[in-house]
Amino acid sequence: MAVTIGSGDQLGRIPMDFFYRNSLFETIYYANEMTAFGTINTITFYNDFSTNLPNMPVKVWLGITDQTDLSAGWIPATQLTLVYDGTVNFPSSQNNIILPLQTPFTYAGGNLVMMVNRPMDTTYYSSLDRFRMQAGTELRSRNVYADGTEYNPSQPPDGTTTSNLFPMTTFHMTPLSDEPTIFINPGEWDFSTVLLNSTHQKQFRVMNMGGGTLGINAISISGSPFFTLQNMPTLPAALNTGQQISFNLVYHPTAVGEHEAVVTITDDQTGTRSFSLRASRETHSVDVSGTCIDPTIMSLPYLQNFDAVTAPALPVQWSTIVQSTSTNAIIRTISGSSYSEPNHVNMYNADDQMASLYLVAPPYTNTIQTNTTRAKFWARSSSTTAVLDVGVLTDPQNATTFTLSQSITLTNSWAEYVVTFGAYTGAGRVIAFRHGNSSTYQDLKLDNIMLEVIPEHDLAALSIIGNVTPTMGMSANYTVNVFNWGSSAQSDYEIKLYKQGGIEVASIDGANINPGQLLPQTLAWVPDAEGPTFIYAKVVMATDQNPLNDESPHLAVTVQPPGLLVFTIGDGSETARMPMDMYYMNSLYECIYYPEELGHTLGMIYGVAFYNNFVTDLPNMPVNVWLGTTTQNDLSGGYIPSTELTQVFTGNIDFPSGQNLIHIPFAEPFLYLEGDNLVLMVQRPMDAQYYSSLDVFQTQNDGSSRARNAYADGTTYDPASPPTGTATGIYPKTSFYIIPGGVGHIQGTVTGANSQALPGVSVQFTPGGYSTVTNANGEYSIINIIADDYSVNFDLYGHVAQNHNVTIPEDETVTLNVSLQPMATVSVSGTIVASDTGAGLAGALIHLSGYQSYDANSTATGSFSFPSVYANLSYEYTIMCPGYTNITGTIAVGATNHNMGTITLNEIAYAPHAVVAELNAGFDAINLSWEAPDPTAIEITESFEDAVYPPADWSQIITNNGPINSSGVYPTWCRFGSVSISGTPVNPHPRSISKRSLVEL
Repeated sequence: MAVTIGSGDQLGRIPMDFFYRNSLFETIYYANEMTAFGTINTITFYNDFSTNLPNMPVKVWLGITDQTDLSAGWIPATQLTLVYDGTVNFPSSQNNIILPLQTPFTYAGGNLVMMVNRPMDTTYYSSLDRFRMQAGTELRSRNVYADGTEYNPSQPPDGTTTSNLFPMTTFHMTPLSDEPTIFINPGEWDFSTVLLNSTHQKQFRVMNMGGGTLGINAISISGSPFFTLQNMPTLPAALNTGQQISFNLVYHPTAVGEHEAVVTITDDQTGTRSFSLRASRETHSVDVSGTCIDPTIMSLPYLQNFDAVTAPALPVQWSTIVQSTSTNAIIRTISGSSYSEPNHVNMYNADDQMASLYLVAPPYTNTIQTNTTRAKFWARSSSTTAVLDVGVLTDPQNATTFTLSQSITLTNSWAEYVVTFGAYTGAGRVIAFRHGNSSTYQDLKLDNIMLEVIPEHDLAALSIIGNVTPTMGMSANYTVNVFNWGSSAQSDYEIKLYKQGGIEVASIDGANINPGQLLPQTLAWVPDAEGPTFIYAKVVMATDQNPLNDESPHLAVTVQPPGLLVFTIGDGSETARMPMDMYYMNSLYECIYYPEELGHTLGMIYGVAFYNNFVTDLPNMPVNVWLGTTTQNDLSGGYIPSTELTQVFTGNIDFPSGQNLIHIPFAEPFLYLEGDNLVLMVQRPMDAQYYSSLDVFQTQNDGSSRARNAYADGTTYDPASPPTGTATGIYPKTSFYIIPGGVGHIQGTVTGANSQALPGVSVQFTPGGYSTVTNANGEYSIINIIADDYSVNFDLYGHVAQNHNVTIPEDETVTLNVSLQPMATVSVSGTIVASDTGAGLAGALIHLSGYQSYDANSTATGSFSFPSVYANLSYEYTIMCPGYTNITGTIAVGATNHNMGTITLNEIAYAPHAVVAELNAGFDAINLSWEAPDPTAIEITESFEDAVYPPADWSQIITNNGPINSSGVYPTWCRFGSVSISGTPVNPHPRSISKRSLVEL
């Protein structure tokens, strides 16, 4: 069987784009287009290429989907079956491109999805290398292509547009069996969660997937009465191979709960083979189920944060009205950059400014009067001109029944809004949110929608702010923002502070707060354990009418070890692309922080942290950080170059999307001991790409010139020679991790034999990297060492190194004197003899290399000796003598004198030269003659293959510069010239001419 889908009346670069180095394509073929069922073993495309392209790599995946288009995104390869992975010939002109599948695919109904990948190639070809294709009516396809970006079929790229174009395709299939084989599609069905009194239906197909004739005698259903069969076929029915009958299963629940039923299909076969999407089974029964819920809001408050669904789905209780000329106008949930992660609702009108887009809430019950309620929600937009309309629908499926209550102009930051329906006089019980359509291509985002009765008593803990890096055992203050949403003033309430696990850690009595008032109130917390955790605040009031807003969002904190203080500078009330600008390929930022901002604390700075708010997830981004001190109060005169600072970090840092603490630990702490102004330089090294302009950090602006900033795509900034940049008062909210207090010091003297001072001794700390060398008097001193335990190494050439464990206490100086002993020495000796005579060789050179190098010559008897070689070490040796081959090796010199024994050098044998072989006069013998070997002879070899002619140390003499002959050849060879071959002028390669000309000479 062969099924061809499409007319091929157009040409395009799908399903493979050879004009780019790699491409990825996906499309859906609908069940009504397939017309047959069986095992797909071959696929045919139809090309019309200008280029002949043999052995081109191709990958193809197939799968089944319930989707009718790809508007929501790609179906990744991980959800499909790889059916072809090999090379294919694509001849020029028009051809049938046949792909025999390595893994045949069983098609038993449903929509067929196909993904085709042209893996990354080193070459691209003509834009006229195209396939026959056509346009459908649905956005069934996705396509992407590039030269520099390699696409992963398991993780297809986001942001690609959908298309109605797909290739003309033929699927070649074989029946599943020679005998009648019943196939029921679907093999089971769950309507999932549906609404009370709603109607849902699913079409079932019964097919003969094998040979012969299959008789279907009866179709019946048993179980819940909310399931019924409709559009039944005439029975009995006789089905030949590939034929089918269908019927509809209708689910119309009128009661809340879980409902089940069984559809039974009876055929005329005994032991008929059956096939379903689940597994083969003897009885032809199909389990169906559904869960019914009542979407009505029975009581208030009601909160929906859209986090219990998988994007892009909406909660089943919520509905939409979408009327637009644009196929890209949509209402859906999106993950990431939400007010409360993971999801929020996205309303997008695309290119249709008149699009009608409504997000519809569940209806109120009859006992709730709409004009006694209000909606509170968080929202933002892609622009500062976008409008969101909030109102009431009488009919949740009819946009014309909408009554506007309030229009809100959104900003591009999340903010909370309140709309009261007290002025509404209609009978509608459904709250709706409408896209205001102030212009095209506007994104509106909503999250945490709360519907509530307008209360008399309602206090909310909106937020908690404070030190996110408190120190264990030290008190830290936290401010809780309490808001009075009710109509009455409140004073009888408490504010409690909890840490992770619901453990109460602090409590205060609340102060008087009037209706509509935001009142910050402070609690103190002393952390009792270090490490990451979170805290939150809760308003406790006996008469509170809305418990859903009593608890604040969690504040993530990391409790620092005892003694480690974290000073956070700035409130982060603004945002900017500082200290790193991801919107450009590289940036350089510098800022001054003042001693009073650090609490006049001296000590060791272990790290720094910034506070990002990114829309892009950027892992492993290169970062360089420098610190230093200065007496300058600002940077109005320019950057302080990195050469005057200390680099404290170079490496990669993760910048997750959303709001995060970006901690940058230092490999070695920076000693901040003088109390001057602190200078921080941060570099984003040149990258290969840039990211979103919304990848920002929390910042503030004090109006000074305390900072400088520069960013570019084409210019790479050198921190050691900074650009002019721009002076600014914008600086990032910054946390410095400091252990306060002094440091320790060490001093001492190193002596050697006879208590003589040893200059030049290396003194090295591990860990910490502190180091110095002794002076001419053998003295050393290192100051400002972090108080800790160390191993100190003392090392001098020719002396035995020593390691000492030392504890450096805070604010004290340790004295450590050391005596180094000279390394032991021994003698190394041996004898050199000749291979041809066995006698000792005089004048041979013996070279030892290792900890120290030694040279000696053999005596008349061939003996040699090194009287003082450092012991207990290995040495490489080389022995050379004119007329003999060199010899090399390794010796291990121990604690006693070492004899290398007798070493034989092989004589070099030289060949005779000027060898002549001549026939004698009688031509019956050959006379040989030669010259004796000459050790001083020089052998020269030159291939004349270098690009430069003549070669180095060669010269040329041209004695005849006459005209060329009739063949185009000069009388003597030359570097340039042409010859005539069969009447065609030829310009040989210079190297070829050189070789040929030498032969002519």
